[in-house]
Amino acid sequence: WVRVLRSAGCTEAIMVGRVVKTRMYSRWRYVQYIPDLTTFRLWFTKLRRDRRPHTILRAIAGALADEGITLIDSTQYTPDQLATSGVMTRRQPTDRQMDEATVVLELTDGAVTDDVSRAIAEQLRTTLGVRIECRTVPQGTLPRPELKARRLIRVVT
Repeated sequence: WVRVLRSAGCTEAIMVGRVVKTRMYSRWRYVQYIPDLTTFRLWFTKLRRDRRPHTILRAIAGALADEGITLIDSTQYTPDQLATSGVMTRRQPTDRQMDEATVVLELTDGAVTDDVSRAIAEQLRTTLGVRIECRTVPQGTLPRPELKARRLIRVVT
């Protein structure tokens, strides 16, 4: 790809699409997708121990940057197609609809409820970008509808 981009006089590129992880880690991947020397070097040096998706993308971006091709933000040329902040419909949500994002946790005995609920709320906020209320209830108080939720206990003998 570097040769193709260079021959076209390209200095910036946008990555689109996705890589199916099951194909990338399949048994016959080396035969099916014959890697070039650059890919081989990346896979067995920088990605040898950490092959998470963001690490792979960072390594590819670094390899392209080493060749003089900068990866740019895919939304740079389409700002009018992005979601805006706030409500995007004519009808405003009701207070009840705004209060629906609550996570109720049922913890086992001995768990520190404030620490767990605070950690889960923080993780949801960083992952989803939304503040979600997390509260804890005593063990055994949440209803268990049939086929909806099951309590699994692993017994090691």
